[in-house]
Amino acid sequence: MPTISSMGYPRVCINLFTGKLEFSTSSLLFKNHYDTLGLSPKATQNDIKSAYYKLTMIYHPDKNKSEAAKHKFRKITDAYEVLGSYKSRKMYDRGMRPGAGSRRMEERDPEEVKKEDAQTRFYKARMNRSKIVTSDGRSPIYNFDEWAKAHYGSLFTQTSESKVNCERLQREKEDDIRRSQQVAITMPLGILFLFTLASFYTYRDSISYDVNRITHDTKDSQPSSSPGINSNKESSPNT
Repeated sequence: MPTISSMGYPRVCINLFTGKLEFSTSSLLFKNHYDTLGLSPKATQNDIKSAYYKLTMIYHPDKNKSEAAKHKFRKITDAYEVLGSYKSRKMYDRGMRPGAGSRRMEERDPEEVKKEDAQTRFYKARMNRSKIVTSDGRSPIYNFDEWAKAHYGSLFTQTSESKVNCERLQREKEDDIRRSQQVAITMPLGILFLFTLASFYTYRDSISYDVNRITHDTKDSQPSSSPGINSNKESSPNT
């Protein structure tokens, strides 16, 4: 006997997480969850986490009080419940809708939990601790501050450290520039001073040489009177 699925018709089911009717055909669900997060099926897990973080910043009930925002936030949360885990995303991509709502991580097969990487287990554990059940029991509201602190605290720390390192490097670079400028100014002044000093000593030596030469030439040009007087005295008796 042919079934609805074998005939190719979409099967309608109730989403236990949102309490709403959804089509369980892979194409419709596949399009819905990825489009909700504004991503393509080729997105990485980091892309999914980043998109979820950005959207919750906009539509979280603590940030946006409108009914439309609440509805959007439920859809975002529902999409992330499926796509945020590699295991459930893989099943979802194959057209297999994993259970939602009451079927939580703690009720899953322990073998499935073991297969998840350490980062995913840590992430899911933090997410479960951050949930606050609403009065209607349909859609959990996340403690956004705790969630952001848990998952992006290390990123904020790295960003702060990088900023401090950049500021330190910038200061060191500015100090090097100042020292280079000081050297560029001091060196020509030093060269000019040495050149001036050398010119002074050269000029002084030249003046001393000229004075000595003039003095020597003056002495040589004066006539000697003593020999003439003696010759006159010697010739007078003969006369």
